[in-house]
Amino acid sequence: MHAATQPYEAIAQQLITARQHLIDALLNHAAPIDAWMQQYAQVLDNTLRALYQRAWQHAAQEISPPPYNPLLILATGGYGRRELAPYSDTDLTFTPA
Repeated sequence: MHAATQPYEAIAQQLITARQHLIDALLNHAAPIDAWMQQYAQVLDNTLRALYQRAWQHAAQEISPPPYNPLLILATGGYGRRELAPYSDTDLTFTPA
């Protein structure tokens, strides 16, 4: 395994664990669906933020980074509305900032 992939795998494992916890809560009727959808969107927000930060750090080792984040990531669709179902896809739009 390449050392550069290890932090990404840790992020992926955190997502898998959090998602399974949320699905278990939903199946056990421990969370109202509106609250569940909000929590799932928050888990994805945290995951994408961690991936972006890790990728930025990795790229900064290869090239001189610009003084600002050159990329804007927008959640669209159900994710943008914070209405994710358990097996929803994740719609994202990448735009130059």
